[in-house]
Amino acid sequence: MSGEAGSESSASDAVLAGRPNLAAALDPRRFNALLVLVVAAALWVAAFWRESSGGSMDRFAVLLRFVALVATVRGALGLRAWLRALGLSLSARRHRLRLGPNALVHEFPGGRMELPKERIVAFVVDALEVHVVTLPDDAGEALHQVPALFERSPALLGERLRKWRGPVALDAIDPTPSGAPSALYDGATQGTLPPGAAVLRHGRGWLRRGPFAALLFALVFGEGMARLDADVSLGLLPWLAIGGGVLVPVLWLGKTLREIAPRKGLAMVVTPAEVLMRTEGGVLRAVFEDVPSIGVEERRGWSPLVGRETRRKLRLDRVGSPPIRYEEEFLGAPAAVVAALLDAFRARAQGRAREQEEEEE
Repeated sequence: MSGEAGSESSASDAVLAGRPNLAAALDPRRFNALLVLVVAAALWVAAFWRESSGGSMDRFAVLLRFVALVATVRGALGLRAWLRALGLSLSARRHRLRLGPNALVHEFPGGRMELPKERIVAFVVDALEVHVVTLPDDAGEALHQVPALFERSPALLGERLRKWRGPVALDAIDPTPSGAPSALYDGATQGTLPPGAAVLRHGRGWLRRGPFAALLFALVFGEGMARLDADVSLGLLPWLAIGGGVLVPVLWLGKTLREIAPRKGLAMVVTPAEVLMRTEGGVLRAVFEDVPSIGVEERRGWSPLVGRETRRKLRLDRVGSPPIRYEEEFLGAPAAVVAALLDAFRARAQGRAREQEEEEE
């Protein structure tokens, strides 16, 4: 199969050499960042030209500077994502992936990761990485990443990995929920976990949802005010506008931090019987025996600093209770990856419940 280098004769013990992920590095959508930066440069030129004739606080000049700053930040964020994909492709030859009879081994510059085959339960593919979902180790870690550098496309790599893994047969486990979920959650924040439990930690993706366009407006307006002649006064209204532009993101950040503070750095704790989440009102849990399905909801969104984007929520349906929805930005991992992990736990818990019912009959 393409992507192999030095494959051994046994299909169950192949060594794959990294190859550039051209699909990600040369994705036309990633070049939009360069186009946005060109547009930003044109807007800056137009703003400076307007100021040369109308003054620094000319209304149209201020608008041009604000749009130019938003475009600059948006282009910089997109350029960073493109450089990440390009850098990963350029380092491809320094990666090796061994699909052994008992383990998956990823060798990369400066390190090595080995995952026992019997612990691997799912592979979830995106443009740059294949997320490897495993049963949790002693530290509660269950999500790992392998760069998508070993086949012509990430989808082909995911297909090959699933073929190598073969059918997943998970042992059924005791699905008895905890009698003290709050104490269990607190123990998890301190590194004390029950056997077989996993923890998912918060990332910083939620910062992308902030109203930072208001802060950029305050920055542009304030810089224009600072360049006014000392004898020029526009009154109190401009300063109120600047204060409002700063206050909006500050209030949003304070509100969001208060909401996530009870979670103590964890998005959720997953035990063999249930998944626990902490809110301001206490611990919210879903017992796997009462979860008929787990899915991901998608909707289109837009923001000035990102543009059009797909926003996702993890959804846990519950028998007799409303579903639980968890925004992806607060999960610390893609919603589809977390859904695959929870599905594996749910299958084990419900398998044990069926065995108990059969024994009783």
